[in-house]
Order: sequence, then structure tokens, then C-alpha cells
Amino acid sequence: MRWQDGLKKWRKDRSITEPQSTYRSMMLEEDDEYNIAVSTNNEHEIIDAICDMAVVNENQRALECKDNSGCFISFNSLSDALRTYEFEDDNCSIFFWIDKYLHDLAKKHGYNLDLALKLTVKHISSRQQDPKQKARWEKQGGNIKGEKWLKNKNQDPETIYQPDYSKCKLPKK
Repeated sequence: MRWQDGLKKWRKDRSITEPQSTYRSMMLEEDDEYNIAVSTNNEHEIIDAICDMAVVNENQRALECKDNSGCFISFNSLSDALRTYEFEDDNCSIFFWIDKYLHDLAKKHGYNLDLALKLTVKHISSRQQDPKQKARWEKQGGNIKGEKWLKNKNQDPETIYQPDYSKCKLPKK
């Protein structure tokens, strides 16, 4: 199964049907986590942050761009793209640019992003939703627009799958 299909099932299982109004801030938060991981040379956190950005980006693209439309655009950096792109535009090219950027970034760090994302989807699929939020969302029939999916802080850690990203390293040349 492609990681995008696993993520689609994850959204469906969690009744996430609306694009997030917090997309920009979520992406910038993950970009900050990536930069901290790079500054401390923490390989696991580097690929974890890249995967988290890819998940946020793919979820937003899938919910916002039903026809997969888009054209080629270019930016100097991820933060430049997130700060300057007008998301109200009718094309979805920003999501495709970010996807390519993240694949290139993972490759730069020696990882196959598609393999790493399969593990990330398995990880997030093992997470349980905050029970109070879950009840509100079920009562409403789906996610509340602009509200980020919250983890159950009391979930037994033994039930949470932990990805081993070392299995996703690219072969050394």
C-alpha cells in the first residue's frame, strides 16, 4: 500500500474531512523542529520532522485539492514558500512544490522519504485521539474546522508503534 493510501484511511478513521486553517502554523512548527534537529545532529528527529511536514502537507493537499490541479512553482526555501504563498489561490501547486522539496530534503539526509512515511503512517495510526475531542467530533459528524487532531495523553505507550527510520536509509554510494 502507498503511504498516501494509508494516510487517506487514517483521515477517514478519524473523521478528518476539512482542510486545516492551521496548516501554515503547523508546517512552520515542524520546520522549527527540523532546524533544531539539524542543529543537534539528531538523525531520528530530522527524518521524523520531515515526515511530519509531509503528512501535514499531504493531508491538506488531499482535502483542499480534490482535482489534483497544480502547476510548477518555485521558492527559495520552505519558510519562504509558507510565508509568501497566497493559499486562497485556486491552484494547489504549493503542495506539490513542498512535496518535492521534502523528498529532496530527505534524500540530502540519506533517507528514502516514501519508505519513512510508511512507518510514520503506521505510527500515527497507532495513536488514539483525545477522548473529549473524539466525543465532540463524533457528535458533530467530523472534525471541527481549524481544530488540530489531539493525541490521547493517557494512551499506554506500549500500544504506540515506534518507527525505526534506520530501515529507510538510502544505500551508501
